[in-house]
Amino acid sequence: MFKYMLKGIFMMLPVILSITFLVFLILSISPGDPALMNLVGQATAAEIAEKQMEK
Repeated sequence: MFKYMLKGIFMMLPVILSITFLVFLILSISPGDPALMNLVGQATAAEIAEKQMEK
């Protein structure tokens, strides 16, 4: 039983890593500035610059 569970865990690792990589890739390729998306038009230029510097 332990061997079966260990095999399942080892099979999940590549799947989890692949999903993590794909999500990161999609988010890094997507257009737009996250600071602008987060502040939705109500922010001043100073607030946007401050939000961008948080990275």
